[in-house]
Amino acid sequence: RDDPATQETVGRAAAALSGARAFFYQAVAEIVEAAGAGCEYTLSQRARARLAFAHAADTAGVVRLAACV
Repeated sequence: RDDPATQETVGRAAAALSGARAFFYQAVAEIVEAAGAGCEYTLSQRARARLAFAHAADTAGVVRLAACV
C-alpha cells in the first residue's frame, strides 16, 4: 500500500477505468438521446458506441491483470 510503484499502478488503473467509463457513458447517452428524440441513431453513433463498449471491456481486462501482479 505504501509502495510508490504500487500507488502508481493503482493510480494509472483508476485513471484508465475512469476514462473508459466516461467514454462508455457518453456513447450510451448519445444513443439514448437520439432514441428519446424519436430519431434513428446514426452509423457514426453506432460505431462510436461499439468502440466505447470494446474499449471499456479491454481496459477492464488490462486493469484486472495489473491488479493481479
